[in-house]
Amino acid sequence: MPIPLRGPLSAPFRLFGVRPSRMNPNTCTICEMAFSKIMKARAVTIDATILFADLRGYTTLTQTIAQDGLTSLLDAFYDDCAAAIWRYDGILNKTIGDAVFAIFNFPVRRDDHAVQALLAARQIQRSFRDRHDALVRAIGAGDIEIGIGIGIAVTPTSVSSARPTAT
Repeated sequence: MPIPLRGPLSAPFRLFGVRPSRMNPNTCTICEMAFSKIMKARAVTIDATILFADLRGYTTLTQTIAQDGLTSLLDAFYDDCAAAIWRYDGILNKTIGDAVFAIFNFPVRRDDHAVQALLAARQIQRSFRDRHDALVRAIGAGDIEIGIGIGIAVTPTSVSSARPTAT
């Protein structure tokens, strides 16, 4: 039975700790906890698509702009990535400095997980391109080139304790 995760109908569920998951707001915390318990008992290998995105030019930026500008840039990057990944049923597994690691086809199973990852990658790049000039001005990056690099791999992935790792 679907549980309302947003809006006024979600209030009674929130009293009992049912909230959107931080890994994917389309699933709930109860579902996430139940899945974690199951996965602690065994490891599962699935076909999954891994998406890795990072900011290009970030190292140069760290040497030339103020910390608050870097924070603003990372916040915008993380927001764009999370929105795209969640829109296409991916899980934002980790943020690693100026990069994100996402997995598709886990725990939300989709036959077209590779296509979904590609669509998420295109949305990430489109969102960043649309706000590029405003971001560069806001953080004071001058003429330093900033971009996003994205890698996608379809691979068997071993999942245990709710922590997927590519094999």
